Amino acid sequence: CILIFFSASEKADTMSAPEAAPESVKQIRVVVVGDASVGKTSLITSLLIGNFVPKVAPLLPDAKIPEDLVLEKDVEVILIDTPSPKTASLVPPRKDLISEQVKTASALMLIYDISDMETFTRISSYWIPFLRAAGNTAPVILVGNKSDLRTEDMQPMDEQLIPMLRDVAEIETCVECSVKASHNVVEACVYTQRAALYPQAPLFNMEDKSFTDECICAMRRIFALCDRDDDGLLSDSELNAFQERAFDCSLDENEIASIKMMIGASDMEDAIVNDSLTLKGFLFLQLLFLTRGRLEAVWKALRAFDYDDRLYLKPVTLSLKPNKAAGETLELSPSAVEFLDQLFKKHQDDAEVLTSDAINSIFSRTPINPWKSMNPPFPHCAQHIDGELTLAGWHALWQGGAPVGPPNGGPPPTHPFYPAPPRT
Repeated sequence: CILIFFSASEKADTMSAPEAAPESVKQIRVVVVGDASVGKTSLITSLLIGNFVPKVAPLLPDAKIPEDLVLEKDVEVILIDTPSPKTASLVPPRKDLISEQVKTASALMLIYDISDMETFTRISSYWIPFLRAAGNTAPVILVGNKSDLRTEDMQPMDEQLIPMLRDVAEIETCVECSVKASHNVVEACVYTQRAALYPQAPLFNMEDKSFTDECICAMRRIFALCDRDDDGLLSDSELNAFQERAFDCSLDENEIASIKMMIGASDMEDAIVNDSLTLKGFLFLQLLFLTRGRLEAVWKALRAFDYDDRLYLKPVTLSLKPNKAAGETLELSPSAVEFLDQLFKKHQDDAEVLTSDAINSIFSRTPINPWKSMNPPFPHCAQHIDGELTLAGWHALWQGGAPVGPPNGGPPPTHPFYPAPPRT
């Protein structure tokens, strides 16, 4: 979690109502919640028209922020105002309305009034329990409004917020602003967008300060994809290939040396071996991004390797359409068989068979292991020794699937190291 202190920025000067987003455009829905008179509607109005408005409507319709406030291309940000109670508790109709809005949120702005301590204490006593009960899974940005009313006798921001940040995992960032003074209003919007575009929860467990299992699994696959020679290390050229795919730029020798020096300075054992990054070193590099607030760097890498916001691999549609006449079947080409032989020999053990671990390693770079669900583990056509696959059995499994046609039958379209599409 991050405490943010920034100066005011340029504001927008247009107001725009939302329209249906094209399929290619990602829509971020920011739901603004909080007690009455904390400045929710005033903050939204200020973002939309670029300046403070003394009198605003009781509740605004959903509105799209100006494009110059949006952080990324092909993204639109919709601000959703919510009703406020005039008493300490919400009446059921309004409570239900807010619950429904929360369920659609990409991120939430939870607003409190810096000059009214009760609105701050209700964050933990009312709003966080309410959001949890509503099924919220979106990141929460805590926004303290009316910073122009802060006085010297008030508790400092860091002393006030650090305990809450420690105890409430949903809160990713805290920002103080003043809508009236046009201070940090845009920053609040920026950090809310960042929380929606680069969410922390799928990557990192705040409680034990570690990567999630899903993130580790994804990073293992990315490491394996970049480890072209399959030696368990990322050489300088392999690290550069990762950089080019993830960030569309390359590293020079000094930058690579700096990265390895930074990792080596951590005193982590086996992070650098033979002047190359191990998986442990690669994971530590991603952890450095996270702990330094560079969530966007980790997410850019994940998305470049086809992961979505839930760390699921995006489905891949193959366009291979073999020219097969009626009555004809498909078979593996000589180049496909040669590729399979090389793959087998690279992963075989001393007994010249593939263990289950070796098979899992082979498919660690692909979205799925197509044989994982087979029962029994190997059909009768596949020769094996005590459950370990021989070269003949390896051939039989692929040859048996080839007549079905891609993608079920051939390794070339499913394994990223195959050099070319198969020929029929």
